[in-house]
Amino acid sequence: LKDFYFGRTLQIHLERQRFCGGCKGEGALNFKACGDCGGSGTKTQIVQMGPMIMHNQGPCMTCRGSGKTRGDSCGQCSGSKFIKQDKNLELVIKKGMRPGDCITFNGESSHVEEFTEPGDVIVEVIAADEDSGWERAGDILRHRIGLTLGEALAGKVVRLDGHPAHDAGVFIQIPAGVQNRQEIVVEGLGMPRGETGGMGDAVPVLTVMPTREEKAVLEANTDALRAMFGASAGETGAGLIWSANPLVY
Repeated sequence: LKDFYFGRTLQIHLERQRFCGGCKGEGALNFKACGDCGGSGTKTQIVQMGPMIMHNQGPCMTCRGSGKTRGDSCGQCSGSKFIKQDKNLELVIKKGMRPGDCITFNGESSHVEEFTEPGDVIVEVIAADEDSGWERAGDILRHRIGLTLGEALAGKVVRLDGHPAHDAGVFIQIPAGVQNRQEIVVEGLGMPRGETGGMGDAVPVLTVMPTREEKAVLEANTDALRAMFGASAGETGAGLIWSANPLVY
């Protein structure tokens, strides 16, 4: 995450094959006309089917349609047409890049016999497997925060570790009266927005979970709480009240 935040330059070692410069990818220093096709690259086959004679023309199998055969093999590539080459590519991760972005190095792949130009090297950037506590969604950084009921009611300053730009931790003021699963926004604490400039936001996601002691206090002061917050006990219907357990998410 820190590499995506600040950017980073990496070196990639690539082993590839290139056309031999000594024979220009031919595999031989000289050639001679194919003896089987006379240098034409094609051969005619005569097939007799009863009273009929058919002439089939196709590529010469000896020279594979080239009309020539090799003479002296190239000493640099031993006739293989290719030489091995080591290449170092400089991979620049720009700040604000996202997992799945690709960096293309034009023409830096291996030569192959069927094509005159080499292909491209494409590097896909993925996120490392780490547990910093922060989850990235575009330019937004999310962090889950657990609060007791008292902290949710009164508010609290929490310290969040693992932010890519704050090694000493980030301190965030949780306002009073927040609810379970509520999301709050801290502007400018997210990821860089790359070429567009600016910063994204951080979005703490709050989970409120009363402790055993808090639940005991609530049960012991139900009437006082109803009076304080103006809540009613509700209707009892025919007099039977069902007991329910709280949902746990």
